[in-house]
Amino acid sequence: REAGVKPAGAIDYKRLVPLPEIIAESFGVGKQSKRVMTEYQNLISQGKNEFNILLNLSKEELEQITQPKIVKGILRVRQGQVNIQPGYDGVYGTVSVFGEAGTAASSKVKQQTLF
Repeated sequence: REAGVKPAGAIDYKRLVPLPEIIAESFGVGKQSKRVMTEYQNLISQGKNEFNILLNLSKEELEQITQPKIVKGILRVRQGQVNIQPGYDGVYGTVSVFGEAGTAASSKVKQQTLF
């Protein structure tokens, strides 16, 4: 087949970012932190499951169960508005929902110089 042509009956794909990573980036903490796990469990209990939250709930429904920045992150993932830094030479690539300014790593103070 020619490039860009989908076979009949082919299922479309979705690019998703795991919910704990969206929550962690919105809080500026690690994805295994207690704060992220608490918010994740809260969302799952109210939103049924992670796929339902990431794909199906409307903006209004999301706003009722979580914080505005997390809602913004989920909507950005749905729209494909994520920053992807590819990996190289044994270094993993990264995906950032809020861009450089929203990541926990960029919020840390960097060392100016040694001498």
